[in-house]
Amino acid sequence: LSEVQIDIASGMLLPFFDPDTSLLYLAGKGDTNIRYFEIEDADPFQYYLAQFLGKDPQRGVGYVPKRGLDVSNCEITRFLRLSQSHIEPVSFSVPRKGDQFQSDIYPDTFSGRPSLSAEDWFQGANAAPKMMSMNPSDNGLVRAVVKGEDQAIEAPTPAG
Repeated sequence: LSEVQIDIASGMLLPFFDPDTSLLYLAGKGDTNIRYFEIEDADPFQYYLAQFLGKDPQRGVGYVPKRGLDVSNCEITRFLRLSQSHIEPVSFSVPRKGDQFQSDIYPDTFSGRPSLSAEDWFQGANAAPKMMSMNPSDNGLVRAVVKGEDQAIEAPTPAG
């Protein structure tokens, strides 16, 4: 357990954790910033990285799903900030050169598809999450992770 003073404001804190990169994003309702930390299993457990500073106070923040990111520009997270008069996209990117896919910052991620039906879940079944490749050359291939091994289970479905 680790404790860090983040802010002295009384607004509600909106936490967003990315398990793929172990980054924790903290946005405060009424604040103008989004702070982000790297989370680790060893002491001191968290490392402050940086913060985004906006002009207007945010009324809310939404997390864009990974499949909506621009991997060609090494975008690792995108938020939509709601202010009094507009919605502002806020992008977080890793500074990298080259046009190759960066597999170290884009491991397979949650596909957004259920692993079980509700009926199976209510009967006590459990299943690994369905993961999808972020590599554009894989065209959104969905995989099930079984005991650390990838197993292709679904071909990508065309949009439309």
